[in-house]
Amino acid sequence: MVLTSSARRCALCFGLNHDFSEKSGQIAHVDKNRSDSSYDNLVWLCLEHHDRYDSRTSQSKGITKFELRDYRDKLYAVVENITENLSRTAQIAPDLERAQTDQDTKRNERAEELYLLVQGWSATVSAIYRNLHLLVEDRITFNDHLDAVISLGKNNPGEFAKLSMIVNMYFPELKLDLAKAQIATSKSSQITDKLREEWESDYYDGYRYKDELREAEAKMHHYCRLLLDRVADIVRSA
Repeated sequence: MVLTSSARRCALCFGLNHDFSEKSGQIAHVDKNRSDSSYDNLVWLCLEHHDRYDSRTSQSKGITKFELRDYRDKLYAVVENITENLSRTAQIAPDLERAQTDQDTKRNERAEELYLLVQGWSATVSAIYRNLHLLVEDRITFNDHLDAVISLGKNNPGEFAKLSMIVNMYFPELKLDLAKAQIATSKSSQITDKLREEWESDYYDGYRYKDELREAEAKMHHYCRLLLDRVADIVRSA
């Protein structure tokens, strides 16, 4: 009983030095009366502290039986608390394992969904860039371009919002990759604003933005490809 209550931790090591490590030791008698082996009169002490407590020297150092009992009872309380926590953990371990399995399953499913969403989003942005090329070449009007962008948005409602939500919830390791791709794709909006100003002016020369458009499109494809490759790696490892 003393061994399990103390988990072979020395009461004096615990009380005096805050040392909770397991120790080789012996069962000692608190009141030093060896004929009284009642539970309340017993305590586990390491060999060093047992010798010190039973020696006359320990008397001069003031290690009293009242202190020893207090340290022992506090030690027992800590051991009991740890034992109860371990027991509860063992009881809920199957539930935790099932929850982890469910989480892994959801993550795998979301990885496949995310791959399709990134593909769709990349295709949508690519279509916007294709229209911008037609606009800078003066092959369509600015209103034609806006109609095309609106149509693409209707065909893919909430596409980016959904893939962003999945990344935040299930794949936080992809946040930086998504941010880089988003910044690269947002360049199309900046070029569109410039082209609108040109279109509303008396003189329209979209060709001035041809190189800027090509550079922006190349970056968009680069970062979307990197994001898609990262998601593909996750899908393959699932």
